[in-house]
Amino acid sequence: MRRRDFVTLLGGAASVWPFLASTQSRLLAREQVPSSDRLEQRLAEAIEAYDAQGNHRTATSADTASAEWLAGEIRQAGVQSTLEPFKLSRLDPLSCHLRVAGRRIEGVPLFDGTFTDADGIHGTLGPLGSDADIVWVETEPFTLIEPRKELGGAIAEASRGPHKGVIILTRGSRPGLFLLNAPSFTAPFGPPAVQISSAESQWLKAQERAEISLVAQVGRTTSSQRDRSHCG
Repeated sequence: MRRRDFVTLLGGAASVWPFLASTQSRLLAREQVPSSDRLEQRLAEAIEAYDAQGNHRTATSADTASAEWLAGEIRQAGVQSTLEPFKLSRLDPLSCHLRVAGRRIEGVPLFDGTFTDADGIHGTLGPLGSDADIVWVETEPFTLIEPRKELGGAIAEASRGPHKGVIILTRGSRPGLFLLNAPSFTAPFGPPAVQISSAESQWLKAQERAEISLVAQVGRTTSSQRDRSHCG
């Protein structure tokens, strides 16, 4: 199976642990070590090694190192693995923030939305469904076993709405910034959107009808990605 097909099947979530668990299980069976403690130790070592590689953004040096590492792990398990290089246009956030009521709130652009220049867009703030120029929506908590759940409902409505810009308050199991996947990366659409931490929700909602600026400025870098193309 091609890694790109595998990632698409997962809804864009970069999760390799179910596969690693299966691989480690085969190793343990081969070694005839029926210890769940040993399996947990091997998985913990794999997670620690993966985490130590750095920020796993697609088409970065850390991502390339991750591909080579995982291919090596697969080969050690007795499975053939090859790497296939291909080029892509990586998005690099330059300036992404809101300015409202004397505050600047940093965020991350929605990578399959559209973008602004350095000056951004300006208008009134309000909830989705209002006549505000720039509206806020909230995501629902989700897990990797619920692919694309977070991209439905209000997010889909806002992406197809008439507003000049969208603020996405990302909700998880605890306050913080939980970035959305970008299944339409190759065909972006909708108004410029900025994802911000749910910790800002209460304060931001209190600024309804205030004047706000939204900046989602990005650059593009042509980069090479090394894909784990075949396993079998």
